Amino acid sequence: MKRLAKLGAPIDPEDLAPENRQSTTEILGEFEDAGREALDGRWDRVRRRLSYELGLVDERGRSINRHAARTLEKARDAFYRGQKFAKNLFCIGSCNCLLCLGRSCLFATR
Repeated sequence: MKRLAKLGAPIDPEDLAPENRQSTTEILGEFEDAGREALDGRWDRVRRRLSYELGLVDERGRSINRHAARTLEKARDAFYRGQKFAKNLFCIGSCNCLLCLGRSCLFATR
């Protein structure tokens, strides 16, 4: 939001209030959700899109500051954690996913 305000976009002052900003935990949650939903599994595409939307990078894709760079490192881990969760959730065959827990896969019977 601060980036948009600097560019001169009409922004409600309430949007810049500290209580309306996203915490690091919320940002990491968004990246983890994106990992679960990304079918192609491309971190670079998700990073480019989501980090720009959240204001962590500039128009060239570079981190705006050190805190944003550290957040993006954690976001990459969260993204791959979401990918791993999705892979384990939608498995086929005898597996150890969260649904099957070592039994024959629930998806294999369908």
